[in-house]
Order: sequence, then C-alpha cells, then structure tokens
Amino acid sequence: MAVAKFTHFYNPSLFPIYDISVVWHDALNGVFRNDYRNWCKENDLYWNDQTARFNLNYLCFAADMIRQADNSFMQYFSGWFKQQVVGHPDEQGVLHEMNDYYSTAFEFVAIGASHL
Repeated sequence: MAVAKFTHFYNPSLFPIYDISVVWHDALNGVFRNDYRNWCKENDLYWNDQTARFNLNYLCFAADMIRQADNSFMQYFSGWFKQQVVGHPDEQGVLHEMNDYYSTAFEFVAIGASHL
C-alpha cells in the first residue's frame, strides 16, 4: 500500500494504488493472516497496529517474505510484469528497474494470491 501510493504517481497506468481495504482486509488479515500475525509475534510487534507504524511493519514483513523466495523470483516477476504492460507508456523508464521493485512484487503477489 505504501509503495503503491508512491509509485502510482510515476506512472499511474503501471502502478495502481492498493488501499487499506485490499492490503489489510484481503491480504494481511485475510489470506496471509496467520503468516502476518506469526511474523509480528516473532518480531515482538503488534499485528493490529493501526498507526503509521503499520506501513513499516508491512514493508518489513514483505521484505522477509521476498527474501525467502526463490533466487530467481524477481526475474520471474519482472518478466511477468513487463508482459502485462506491453503497449502501455513508461514515461519514467521504470520497467528497466523492475528487478529492484521488491515491495511492488510483494504487493502484486500478495494481492493476487488473496484474490485467487
């Protein structure tokens, strides 16, 4: 959610904004409820933190999940993402940096899994 709100303004057609209803209700308190709560417990954090700290908790949780992924995960994600946006403008030239967009990858995967 925090990443989407930032990257959206670089290229709105490539980066939708995922709001709290999607990130929290569908992903972190939905499909990944146990994973997120266990991660918070292991890191001595409150899982239902509704303050600005939520964004930090969310990004750190995402980073931990991405670190545990296959070594080629970001290459797969980058390739998939580029296929999805063929023909869309990339005025800021972000597509060549997609291998480094870890939080974006996590949001797409988490939200996609939530909807599956």
